[in-house]
Amino acid sequence: MIQKHDLKNIALIAFDADDTLWDNEPKYRSAEKSFVKILSRYISEDIIPNELLKIEIKNLPICGYGTKSFCMSMMETAMKITDFKITTEELYQIYNLAKNLLKHPVLVYDGVAETLEAISKKYPLALITKGDTLEQERKLFSSELMDKFNFIEIVHEKDEKTYSKLIAKFKIKPEQFLMIGNSPKSDILPILKIGGHAIYIPSDVLWSHETIDETQLSSFEKYDKVNKFTDLLKIF
Repeated sequence: MIQKHDLKNIALIAFDADDTLWDNEPKYRSAEKSFVKILSRYISEDIIPNELLKIEIKNLPICGYGTKSFCMSMMETAMKITDFKITTEELYQIYNLAKNLLKHPVLVYDGVAETLEAISKKYPLALITKGDTLEQERKLFSSELMDKFNFIEIVHEKDEKTYSKLIAKFKIKPEQFLMIGNSPKSDILPILKIGGHAIYIPSDVLWSHETIDETQLSSFEKYDKVNKFTDLLKIF
């Protein structure tokens, strides 16, 4: 658990965006269910999600994260598992699933704006999110939270190398940095490994690619966990 005296040395607090500040993953899972229904006449529904996941992960190095990458992976999966028998009408339905994701309203969680406002009076804040730049900028603008942050960084990946570069860019030391987010794999473990602080806020839905064995986290002294975003006020 992070001790109170550690917080005195914090020079910057960073937040994840998707599923930390606003709802995101549930809309992808809803689209996936519709995708499975479209393909169910070709193959068992139980097989489709795992095939999609494998192709999503394979495409990450060239397509990155976000709705456009998800769309390409759905298209590729559909053609592969139907042996290219899928109709153009069905492909258009899949395309529209992704297009509707891009138009989905940003639903900021209750208490986020007020909590950020309170914390910003004590610490400078950064937002660090990964994904398609245009898509993430649109969501941030729609959230009306942009003015809460001193720094905004949209990155291709969230790993030890990326965080180390950002911390150097911010001209602080790892022990002066605190990251808050919902993904143990992307928001928490990399920061702890380079000597920073991290607070984990579990989300109701988490993409399976972002999961890890959470027992890895509890061995770090600079780690904490809260149940919901507004619980951060108890720490700060």
